[in-house]
Amino acid sequence: MMKGRRMGEGMDDVKGKQLEELRCKMTQAAELYGMNHPIVLHYSQCIDQMHNKLLQSSHSSFFSNGKRVKATHLKTRQKHDILA
Repeated sequence: MMKGRRMGEGMDDVKGKQLEELRCKMTQAAELYGMNHPIVLHYSQCIDQMHNKLLQSSHSSFFSNGKRVKATHLKTRQKHDILA
């Protein structure tokens, strides 16, 4: 078992927790120093980078089986998720 990871916990779960920790740090720094402080910007940029990597990872795993899903099916699914 890898250090810092629980059994059955996926990489996206770990990244999600790291993202939340960064968000909390950014919020605390903003309260202490103000929204325009360089450390707040730094946390924000780290969050953006991690979020982009997480999205790329989930996108590539979605299409990793070699089959592409038509965009119309994705839109229908998204509408269904919103309405549910």
